[in-house]
Amino acid sequence: MTHWSSSAKSTSALGVIGHRLNRFPADPLSVERIRLAVWAALTAWRALFGDPTSAMAPLVAVSSLAEGADMVFATEAVALGYRLVCPLPFTVEEYEQDFRHPRAQAADALTSFHRIMAQAAARGGIELTVLDGRRSAEGEAYAAAGRAVIERCDLILAVWDGRPAEGPGGTAETVAAALATPRPVLRLDPWAPSEWLWLGRHAAEIARAPINRPQRVTQLMRRAMGQTKAAPSKWSDISE
Repeated sequence: MTHWSSSAKSTSALGVIGHRLNRFPADPLSVERIRLAVWAALTAWRALFGDPTSAMAPLVAVSSLAEGADMVFATEAVALGYRLVCPLPFTVEEYEQDFRHPRAQAADALTSFHRIMAQAAARGGIELTVLDGRRSAEGEAYAAAGRAVIERCDLILAVWDGRPAEGPGGTAETVAAALATPRPVLRLDPWAPSEWLWLGRHAAEIARAPINRPQRVTQLMRRAMGQTKAAPSKWSDISE
């Protein structure tokens, strides 16, 4: 395992796990709504923990940079000044194959991959953790990267459509792994990206907050950080 770092680790870390572009709606408007939902979550996290550019208490965004939810999250985080922590399933050179035809979904995927790393290095900073995954066991490599994201963050955003896993290392499997830890998990349905749902054990909903109400998203995060997922709750919506 190799670590490349241009900044120190922070304890106020928000991470993402989620689908690739092939599990997103095809229309640009839906993708834009996902981006806005992710931006709302990053903004809410900043409201809880302060200025992400502060040298005293920098905020960290944890993402494996895959096409789809990972890249949307990383792009918005870097724009907001977060430091980027990126557990990669393979070496950078091998991982680049995921952003080339025929694996890539977008024509500019490889350019976007390099651009976000360069932008992060120039702004809030970036740390790459290169795992020792192998293409001959790539499902396990992706699963290991997902576990590394979970381990590095304090709260997890899951951009997940709720469907079962289609193979090892997929989003559903990674969500299950996250729910087995004490870390809170907030879910966004990419097919209806209007609210964040706080998930309890077995992916049962505990509470929700609409993305267009920033204070309510902040309150949802505060509640999630202050309670365990096992605790029963009598509320299903966050009120101001």
